[in-house]
Amino acid sequence: MRIEQIFTVILLVIPTCFAILPLPNQFYNSAAERSTFRWPDIEPSKELTYHVCFKRFRCARLLVPLDWQAPEVSRYNHTVALAIIKLPARASTLNTTYGGAVITNPGGPGGSGIEHLLATGTSLQWAVDSDSKHFDIVSFDPRGVLHSGPDASCFPSPLTRDLWNIKIHEEGNLDSGNRAIGLQWARAKALGKLCADAEIGDYMGSASVARDILEIVERIHEHHHKTISAAKTGLASESVPAQSPLVGEERDDIGTPMLQYLGFSYGTLLGNTFASMFPDRVKRMVLDGVVDAPDYMTQGWSTNLQDTDKVMDAFYKYCFEAGSLCPLYDRAGPEAIESSLSGFLQMVQENPIVAVDSSGSLPPDILTYSDIKRFIFMSLYSPVRNFPGLAFLLDQLRNGEYDQALRLMTLQTYVHCPRDNSSTTSQLLDENEAPRAIMCGDGDDMSNQTLPEFKEYLRLLEAQSSTGGAIWASFRLICTGWQVRSKWRYTGPFGGNTSKPILWIGNTADPVTPIRNAHNMAKHFPGSVVLQTDSVGHCSLFNGPSNCTLEVVRQYFSSGALPETGTVCPADRKPFDGRVFTPLKDSGDGNGQVHISDSFKYVQWRRFPLGTSQAHSWLVEGRGPGTRVTEK
Repeated sequence: MRIEQIFTVILLVIPTCFAILPLPNQFYNSAAERSTFRWPDIEPSKELTYHVCFKRFRCARLLVPLDWQAPEVSRYNHTVALAIIKLPARASTLNTTYGGAVITNPGGPGGSGIEHLLATGTSLQWAVDSDSKHFDIVSFDPRGVLHSGPDASCFPSPLTRDLWNIKIHEEGNLDSGNRAIGLQWARAKALGKLCADAEIGDYMGSASVARDILEIVERIHEHHHKTISAAKTGLASESVPAQSPLVGEERDDIGTPMLQYLGFSYGTLLGNTFASMFPDRVKRMVLDGVVDAPDYMTQGWSTNLQDTDKVMDAFYKYCFEAGSLCPLYDRAGPEAIESSLSGFLQMVQENPIVAVDSSGSLPPDILTYSDIKRFIFMSLYSPVRNFPGLAFLLDQLRNGEYDQALRLMTLQTYVHCPRDNSSTTSQLLDENEAPRAIMCGDGDDMSNQTLPEFKEYLRLLEAQSSTGGAIWASFRLICTGWQVRSKWRYTGPFGGNTSKPILWIGNTADPVTPIRNAHNMAKHFPGSVVLQTDSVGHCSLFNGPSNCTLEVVRQYFSSGALPETGTVCPADRKPFDGRVFTPLKDSGDGNGQVHISDSFKYVQWRRFPLGTSQAHSWLVEGRGPGTRVTEK
């Protein structure tokens, strides 16, 4: 079987939950479609004014205060323009089956809700819709992220940022030795100084974003009322179904604006923050891949890796059970597969691989122990999709075949190249310092931590997980040099008696958000329930997939019904099960072939430890990570 036949969807992670959502090809937006729409062409306003965009979507820019804590009389003197996108419901807003809007966040922190919805909106809508309820799916770019201003960039250009990141990559993981630790420690201090005067750094915290979400909810409610009023006066742009009454007192979407929310990974932290700050505004909330909020806010990053090595152990187990379908199979058992890989990694650590592309289309490179450890860690986010490719890649490396690995290396070291002296602003994957500003600005000040103290922390994480400890520690390392704290920080208490109970979801083994986090967070919200999916990987929805989990989510959004306490949903798929993974809906072109390099999006992963990536877009028109969309 060719590797192109092994993968049919790409990894949506970053380590963002990657809420991994498969999407038919016909739902991707072509470069031509994108070129006809520019966010700056929309005049931002305090009301939601939607414009047709990307054919099937509606886009708006909403003005919100830069500083929500400023005096009300001057609050709008300084504003942020939030980019908002909506996939309209399959039912008329005047129909009794219309369920309102579900706001979604892909994680990150700093993940683009716009790009995520463009790539996965149809699948998300299909996941929450039922025969009795149909929902708008709404998302947005948080302040400072991609299409929402102000731009949270510290570097003078994308190229200078790329060169900086390439140097970090070449220095290796933190378990590469004291030299790597020392260099990256110094880089954290240098980056902190560079970003000390960032334009928006003081106002990018999760508390401000939670308040932005409340504003979006209220403006959606206002927009809906205007639609109803227009219908009653005969001015509506859509007809009223004869069998359906106009929205009135008999409908539950009139009254206090309430949030319906679906959050993944870091998006669960946002949801938790919102529910704690505004518990009386929660109507439906599904939190999948749960972050430990107090640990995140104290910059602990120490409650993420408890199940990481369980997922790695599952790789050996599933490989052995797959027999000849796994190229690393050893009839001596999973332990033999693990021992063989450990020996190979030790060999590479002592003798990095000199890799040359057999076709001559790629430059030669050096594959290091750190490179391979990153590939392995990335694969843990979505095992059904990535374990077969990981086994194939490792087998190739053992046999001296380096073409696929070199393609992955190009994703780790890509650069943005301006063309024709024109703007280099990307419509797709432009990177800035938003993820660092959010996670470092949210947490406690780490700038006084000493290098010996950080090394002790590194040893703690390595004891938690030999697979991911040294990689995960780098996120806290970034914050040791960060000098900007969010002016509005919500540090707790996390919990509250929400208007409606919350549905928390977790996998049996999640590499970065163990299910124990869901139980720990849920106990602070009376009536909440934790649903476990008996699967491995980051986040549950579509990761397995599990039709049982999907049905629970649909019932919850439709009626508010929660599963029985202790419910465990079986996964419908497992790695190496011999079936090509196909989207849950029609795949469009019928082949669904994706190259291995599209399954390991390290460029996205390195930015977002807790999120869902926008990597789908790279498949459009054959674009790669170095391709830029230039605005005229």
